[in-house]
Amino acid sequence: MESSINRGRRSDPVMNNSLSVEYALHSVSILAVIPPDMTVNVKQLAAFMGLAPSYLAKLFTQLSKAGIVRSSVGSKGGIKLGRPA
Repeated sequence: MESSINRGRRSDPVMNNSLSVEYALHSVSILAVIPPDMTVNVKQLAAFMGLAPSYLAKLFTQLSKAGIVRSSVGSKGGIKLGRPA
């Protein structure tokens, strides 16, 4: 049986949570430097950060529920901070 580290995955759930928090903080700090009326496309931000769009979308779902970010749908939709920086 191949170890999870050899497949590129971490088996320690605490480490995964810490990594998720780090990615969430990094993405929110990026949102903080763009104009408040602008939104960021999750796919573009994920590509910039080197993450899977689905993974970043899950982080943004949690951040949205907490009121940290707001999401909008449509051709001009995306993510922006829930409050001004």
